[in-house]
Amino acid sequence: MFEKTARLNAWPENKWAAILQTQLKGKGLKVFTELSDADCQDFQTVTKALLTAYEFCPEVYRQKFR
Repeated sequence: MFEKTARLNAWPENKWAAILQTQLKGKGLKVFTELSDADCQDFQTVTKALLTAYEFCPEVYRQKFR
């Protein structure tokens, strides 16, 4: 949803991570603060870290399916 909103509003991709972090709470914010300064500026790295922390990966879905 965030990515779609960012594209619809023509936000520059290099600002997505900074905008996203303003909406993080709890576990997501903790994951963000544990990243290095360079990683915090890369949206793909932030997204990957958040998805990993929340265990949104194919293996988790496979286990839930079974």
